[in-house]
Amino acid sequence: MIKAGFITDTVAINVTREHVRKYAEAIGEENPIFHSLEAARNAGYANLVLPATYPTLFWQKIEIPWLKNQSPLIQTEQVFEYLEALVANQTYMCQITVLNVRQKERKLFSKNELRINRDGRTVATSNTTLMLVLE
Repeated sequence: MIKAGFITDTVAINVTREHVRKYAEAIGEENPIFHSLEAARNAGYANLVLPATYPTLFWQKIEIPWLKNQSPLIQTEQVFEYLEALVANQTYMCQITVLNVRQKERKLFSKNELRINRDGRTVATSNTTLMLVLE
């Protein structure tokens, strides 16, 4: 059973320029700061900028014990908050925490926070609500 306060181990995640370019292409993002190092630097960034929704892929790199063997699982809401832009070739320390859990009929709603840190400080968060259909 999922409970508020569950927390994953912290995982180091580094996104390459090639990953940024492929993701931007896949979502149809044409802004040059996602494709060209020169354009990103001219815009004031140290490297290619990760598109705003890229951190959804961070979930794939983090082992989330309380979601193992949970199905069906549906994402019902997701909100991103950035304190600074995320860029390629930078290591981010990431961790997911269950903020709260509520049940409505045969559905369990779990609000989770992905916290993204760099150099010991939070640079972005993503709050995601997942719905599990109970058997």
